[in-house]
Amino acid sequence: MSPSVDLDDWLTQMGFFGNPFEALEATKDPYLHECFIEPEGFHDIVGHANNPRTTILFAPRGGGKTANRVMVDHWCQRGVGVGGRIFSIAYDREALKDLYLAHGRNVQAHHHVDAILKCASTAMFQYLTRYPEQYTHTLFRSRRYLHSLMQTYLDNRTIDLTLERRNLLSDRLNSTRIRQAINDKMLEQEIFGQMDLRGQSIVGLILSMLSAPDERVRIGPIGCRNLLVDFGDLALQVGMDAVYVLIDGVDEFAPFDKDPSAAATFLRSVFEDLALMELPRVAFKFFLPNEMQKDIIGREYVRSDRVYWREVIWTQTKLMEMLQARLGVFSHGSISTLGAITEKDFAGSIDSELIRCASWLPRNVLRLGALLFEVHVAEASSNSALLTRNDFDVAFTRFRGEDEDLWWTKMFGSAE
Repeated sequence: MSPSVDLDDWLTQMGFFGNPFEALEATKDPYLHECFIEPEGFHDIVGHANNPRTTILFAPRGGGKTANRVMVDHWCQRGVGVGGRIFSIAYDREALKDLYLAHGRNVQAHHHVDAILKCASTAMFQYLTRYPEQYTHTLFRSRRYLHSLMQTYLDNRTIDLTLERRNLLSDRLNSTRIRQAINDKMLEQEIFGQMDLRGQSIVGLILSMLSAPDERVRIGPIGCRNLLVDFGDLALQVGMDAVYVLIDGVDEFAPFDKDPSAAATFLRSVFEDLALMELPRVAFKFFLPNEMQKDIIGREYVRSDRVYWREVIWTQTKLMEMLQARLGVFSHGSISTLGAITEKDFAGSIDSELIRCASWLPRNVLRLGALLFEVHVAEASSNSALLTRNDFDVAFTRFRGEDEDLWWTKMFGSAE
């Protein structure tokens, strides 16, 4: 094979429509729901809308924490297999990092509730602008609560991103113009005049939420739980049956990326508030690294008899299923093993060898697979289009030389 062959051309030649190893970040993988391999106990982690239950999923770094969180969110949005529709709130790396920067290690449960409500407000705003008819179902008390959430937490960036997704953002229609229109009826009429009924419905909803009497949310140690209960009531009125708070990424920024015990302490105030963990219609779903397990399970402040937890353990069989699923999805089912695109002398062992060299971790399987394909097209040692043992050896040498922390920084930015 000519060393000048482009990777995309080679993938097409082999029968792939894309690179099965390209999406190393679960949140950016559009085919994750087709490639996902459920770990043991996944259905218990997902739970049921009729009986929301706080759960913890532990997994090794690179072992699928975020993939599981994304899939729980996927199940919630589909409302299939969970007994109803579940409103999911992503309380993730960026929100947790912002909270740490604001309060340091002195964070308390009401600080977490404040950060969660900010994420919840953005999610609810995006949901209602997608389904504005649901707003009409809200009763006065919940509508008033919704308005206070939006006035407290809704920023211009969220409005503009939502307008952009609804194909409404323009020089004449943006968050600044919408806020100006609240006190300028002539401007409001001008904005409505340039839109169809769908656009008028969405912008009218935004104006309604922002122009209501200013009653901002006030968070304190007393009563913070009630604010989440109220959010559960609001979710019920807009067509949902339960609310999940999906907590993921606490180990992905400094100092918690190097200190699992400190990360556990950062979440301690949530765990030790049993009433918060057992709210009606609201459940917390934690996706945490294995290193935090010893600082959570068995501690006096965590009622392990009341909180379901599960540890993800990857086996050769499970990783082989994952590899086969990815290859199959990206080849429309025509390729299920790397051996099918490997020269004969190495075809029978390349799949198991890749999994072993990846230390039985899903993310490492993707990293090593991506390197294998890159090496093959860049440094092919034969005229064959098929993968070779030499390709694998070179890729594995490069893989071992990659520092995990440097790779993480390259993918997600500095942990600082």
